[in-house]
Amino acid sequence: MIESLFIAAIVAILHSYALYPALLFIAARIFKKSEGHGRAGSTFTGTVAVLCAMYNEERHAGGKIENHLQNGMGYPMLIGSDGSTDATNRILAGQTGVGQIAARFYSRRGKVHVINDLISESTQEILVFTDANSILLQGSLEKLLRHFKDPRIGVVSGRLRIIEKDDVSGEGLYWRYETAIKRLESKFSCLIGANGAFYAVRRSLIDPIPATTINDDFVISMRAVQKGFLSIYEEEAIATEEGGADDTTEFRRHVRDGAGHYRAMATLWRMLNPLTLKPFFFYFSHRVLRWIAPFLLLFILAVSVFIDFAFPILNWLRFGVLSFFGMAVLGALFRRIKVLYLPFYFCYINLALLCGFFWNIFYSKRVSWKTLRS
Repeated sequence: MIESLFIAAIVAILHSYALYPALLFIAARIFKKSEGHGRAGSTFTGTVAVLCAMYNEERHAGGKIENHLQNGMGYPMLIGSDGSTDATNRILAGQTGVGQIAARFYSRRGKVHVINDLISESTQEILVFTDANSILLQGSLEKLLRHFKDPRIGVVSGRLRIIEKDDVSGEGLYWRYETAIKRLESKFSCLIGANGAFYAVRRSLIDPIPATTINDDFVISMRAVQKGFLSIYEEEAIATEEGGADDTTEFRRHVRDGAGHYRAMATLWRMLNPLTLKPFFFYFSHRVLRWIAPFLLLFILAVSVFIDFAFPILNWLRFGVLSFFGMAVLGALFRRIKVLYLPFYFCYINLALLCGFFWNIFYSKRVSWKTLRS
C-alpha cells in the first residue's frame, strides 16, 4: 500500500508540472490547434472600461495614469483607492477628470470590496482589470480586446513580462514556465486563470466576488469558464512589472496567493465535476494537483527517509527523490548555479503554498492587502 501511494504521489506531481504540459503540446500538434481568435484586421467596437484597485501606490499611481492616457485607446479608467494612507489619494484627485480618468476613495476594507464596487458602477460591455504597477505596452489593449468579436469568448488574459533585476530570478523562471503553459491552454480555449496584471472579461459574466476572496482575478476569470465560455491568452497583449527585490518578498506573495488558491477551490467547487471533461481536466491538472503538491511532497520525503522498499527499482526512485531534495538544499546556498536553483525554487514555492494553507485556516477572515514589492 505504501509503495503504491508513494508512486501515485510522484506521478501526480509529475503530471501537473511536466506530463500535463507535454500532453497539451502533443495534442495541439495532433489536432493542429492554434490561437486563431480575432487576429489581424479585427477591431472590437463595443464599450469598454478599465478598472484598477490601489492601496498605497504613490510610486506607481501617476505612471499608471500616464500609461493609460497614452495606451488606453480613450476608454474610461475607474480607479478605486482602498483607504490609502500615503500620497496615492492626492495623486488620483489631481488626475480625476483628465482623459476620462475617475477615482473613488474608500475606507480601508480590502481589495475585493473595491473591485466589487468598481464592477457595480461600470456598465460597459467589457471590463479590463489591471494592477497599479503594470505598464501596458503600446497596442496591447487593442490586441486584448479584438478577441471579443467572437461571442463565445468570455475571458482574455494578457501576458505579464517580468523585468528581472538579476540574471537568476525565481520570479522570472516561474513566469516563463507559466507563460508556456498558458500558451498551450489557450490553443484549446481553456486558459485556467487570467493574470491579474492585465485581463478582460465580459461584464455579463461577472458576479459579486465573495468577501473572503483573495485571488479575485482567478475567481472572476474561472467563473466565466464555469459558465461555459472560452478563456484564452493573448501573448501580444503585454504588461510589464518589475520583479521582486528578493526571495523573501516573493515568498510572502506566494504565501498570500497560496491562501487565495485554497479559498478559490472552495468557491469554484463546481469546476471539480468530471462530467465537464475539458474544463475539469485542465483545472485539476494545472491547479488542483499543484495545490495539493506540498502535502504530497511531505509524504514522499517521509517515505523516502523512513521506509525501505522490497523492490530495488523503488529504492533507486527513493535515491532520486533524496537527491532532488539535496539539490534543493544546495540551491539555497548557491543561488547562482541554475541547475541547483531550480530544485530549490520548486521546493520554495511549495513551502509557500503550505504556509498559505495554514494562513488560510488561521486567518480565514483576513482579506486586507498591502503592496509586496521593492
